[in-house]
Amino acid sequence: MRYNFIIGSGGYKFDLLLQEVEKFDRHDTYKYNETYIAARKNIDWLNLGADINPKIQFLIDWNTTIVRANKTLYIEKFKEVAANDSLKNILNKYKSIEFVDIKFADDNTSNDIKFIYDTFDGILGPTSASKVLHMYNPNLFPIWDDYMRKNLFHFRSHKAYQYLQLIQLMRDEFMLILEDLCKSEELNRTQAISKIKDLDKPTFSLLRIFDKVNYNNSRQPLSISDKNISLVSDDKGGIDMAVIGVSGKQNTGLKLSEFLTSILPKINSFSMNKPGGYTYEEERSLWMQGKMTAAFLKQVASMLEYQTFQSSNYDLLSSLNRDREKLIKLLKEKTHLDKEIIIKSKGKCTSSAGTLKSGLLD
Repeated sequence: MRYNFIIGSGGYKFDLLLQEVEKFDRHDTYKYNETYIAARKNIDWLNLGADINPKIQFLIDWNTTIVRANKTLYIEKFKEVAANDSLKNILNKYKSIEFVDIKFADDNTSNDIKFIYDTFDGILGPTSASKVLHMYNPNLFPIWDDYMRKNLFHFRSHKAYQYLQLIQLMRDEFMLILEDLCKSEELNRTQAISKIKDLDKPTFSLLRIFDKVNYNNSRQPLSISDKNISLVSDDKGGIDMAVIGVSGKQNTGLKLSEFLTSILPKINSFSMNKPGGYTYEEERSLWMQGKMTAAFLKQVASMLEYQTFQSSNYDLLSSLNRDREKLIKLLKEKTHLDKEIIIKSKGKCTSSAGTLKSGLLD
């Protein structure tokens, strides 16, 4: 799994990428596409000191709230960016490089990108920084906003190394798409890249395409709430329909023993909560990163008769790992206890220290 938020095994196909672009375009009520195309055509993004007012207006039109509330201040901020000669000299090296050609193993390149982002972020803020950098080179610098950072990438902050990780993430995903397209349609690399870029007419930006994908999935992550249905992918990457009852519960089909045997040993940290909770597929995506929502772990622990209300998340994780072999043995002996895990609503959990013990092991 590299990045994909729809297919659990990782890797979009070209047709699915096309669907994501069409989905965004159908619901583009804020006319983001129109604004983007005009800004790319009419604003000099390569000259940091040029067209400052139009650049600020672009950020406002793209719903960058802090800029809208501080328009006059941002004029000075843009001037500060433009006056930074060190930034301009380094940034100039990356005005035409595409992220598919970046050598991340090169420490100089990685340090350059982190310096560029960190400088922009320190002056303009994280969302504005990514948007302006993207407009400077739309095939190298991806866009992220608060929804994407929190709901999609699960970043608690917006550090320069995380932005570098984002570029790597986008590149990994793109290479999977590219490889599949070359094989399925017998195209060479150049032809396949051109075909993908054509999804973003007339600006032909690879990372504008991914911006649409990320926007879709960070706002309404794979749920159809009015029909009580969510998309869940199978282990081979196909998409199945998992019905969620009106009570908000979903049977994952994952037994406690399977969780203890295959999933628990991989978990070493927790993800931030998300408004509305996570679908089971999103939860599985976290597991592949070594993460988990506290709510899911609390649900498993509750089924194993741990007193979750008096525990911190990490205490609970430690206790389950401590008792894991005993619990697996118990579930093999008493198969009626080996139930399928039900996802319930994700509420806030209280945290306090305590030594935990399962009632099943008493």
